[in-house]
Amino acid sequence: MFFYIYLCLFVFILSFSYTKCKNPYLALDIKILIFLFLFIPAALRFGIGTDYVNYVHIFNTFKNTNEIQQEFGWKLINQFVLLNNLPVHFIFVIASFLTYFALFWTDKKSFWIVFFIYFLYLYTTSYNAVRNAISITFFWASYTCLLKGKKIKGFLLILLGSLFHSSALVYIPVYLLMCFLRLSKKKTLIIAVIGYILLARLRLAEHIMDSTFLQGLRYAAYISRKEYNTASSIGSGFGILLRQFFLFLLYALCDESKSDKKEFNAVSVLFLFLLFSDILMVQIVIFSRLLTIFYVAYMACFRHIFIYKSKNAYIEVMKWGCLAYSIVFVFLWGLATNQNEVIPYTSIFD
Repeated sequence: MFFYIYLCLFVFILSFSYTKCKNPYLALDIKILIFLFLFIPAALRFGIGTDYVNYVHIFNTFKNTNEIQQEFGWKLINQFVLLNNLPVHFIFVIASFLTYFALFWTDKKSFWIVFFIYFLYLYTTSYNAVRNAISITFFWASYTCLLKGKKIKGFLLILLGSLFHSSALVYIPVYLLMCFLRLSKKKTLIIAVIGYILLARLRLAEHIMDSTFLQGLRYAAYISRKEYNTASSIGSGFGILLRQFFLFLLYALCDESKSDKKEFNAVSVLFLFLLFSDILMVQIVIFSRLLTIFYVAYMACFRHIFIYKSKNAYIEVMKWGCLAYSIVFVFLWGLATNQNEVIPYTSIFD
């Protein structure tokens, strides 16, 4: 547990130093250090993360049959490792490189908060959902392209991410909405409240799981598995209300007047998809995978509230309070309960 806490502290200090650094040569050195702090522990891990054994099995299957069901990009990684007579562990080395490299599209001004939030919400998850982790950071890269007005480039990055996990295709309608839908904070909150009530009352997740829509998909096997087709264990009580209240508060702190409409619209769309995914996850646990996909919304919201300062001291205190909540109730609680099965940390040298 303390290994990840120390690692988080180093990433925070270095990323904050990079954002504030005026010397371009020193800044580049710091940036390389940050990448190494993220990459090396992930690349050298051994046997930790829920799906570690599964990916080893997939490689061995590919080695014997030359066929796997996973996406084309993942097949290429396995093929590269096999053709070069590399040990199976190089699959995780390559996957880790792709995952964290894509994060470095982040602009310098928001670098520290984006990397810190990524570490709190998604770093240990990347040890588990390996293919999905690649597609998530590629979507973040596409988001940064959108903010810079490079819409086509951003769209292509989503397609590239989908080569490693097909769930990235969910980002396509989200991306199109971010590009063309115009939302004010008032409209967004109205949609959020109405959608929240309807999704909760209609039990939409249960209808989706019972529908014929999933039958033809590769993930249809999850329907019959009890551990996925049941209500979430955190689906009731104070905990879920606190998390969803926190999400509403985080979005409410975003200042519509200080950012351009393009950026605020993108944050609003991501907020809605994160909220609705959370509601579905409460109803059926398999939707936790969908929820993870939209954790980038936390990165977008925190980025927004910290790069645009408020003259109101109470608002600034609430911003730091939201950050403290993420540290305690997301990161530390996740480690304490070993949610991603990454404790204790073990490497290939152990």
